Amino acid sequence: MPEAIAILFIVFLHKWKKNTLLSIGGGTILYMLLVQRVF
Repeated sequence: MPEAIAILFIVFLHKWKKNTLLSIGGGTILYMLLVQRVF
């Protein structure tokens, strides 16, 4: 489940900002937060 949420966030962020590094970094941070805090 956290993987799917992170992937959707990465796709949204990439479509919005068109910045690959930002998308990868943001997705990684979100995934780590979800795994450690939520799930």
